[in-house]
Amino acid sequence: GDKKAVARVTVNIRAVTPPFLKVSLPSRVGRSARFVTVKLKSGTRTTIRVAGKRVTIKARKTVTLKVPIKRGRGEAVLVFTAHALGADYSFTRSVRKR
Repeated sequence: GDKKAVARVTVNIRAVTPPFLKVSLPSRVGRSARFVTVKLKSGTRTTIRVAGKRVTIKARKTVTLKVPIKRGRGEAVLVFTAHALGADYSFTRSVRKR
């Protein structure tokens, strides 16, 4: 008989903000800054984790979160994990330091 070939590929999509979530943060902070203020708005109930902090956002509400960063030059990369609608979403944002 004929043999059938099967191929499976796992695709990881990263750094894509979920469509129901809006993230606002400054483009730059001072090099002595210890925190970045992040505003999060969600269209559905969502739990956000970033830098050891966790916050739950109710549907159609806005939350302000102070995220700790290291001092110095360069940029701070924030890795967000959102849990909503039975799935986990991971995305990043970066903030330049002066």
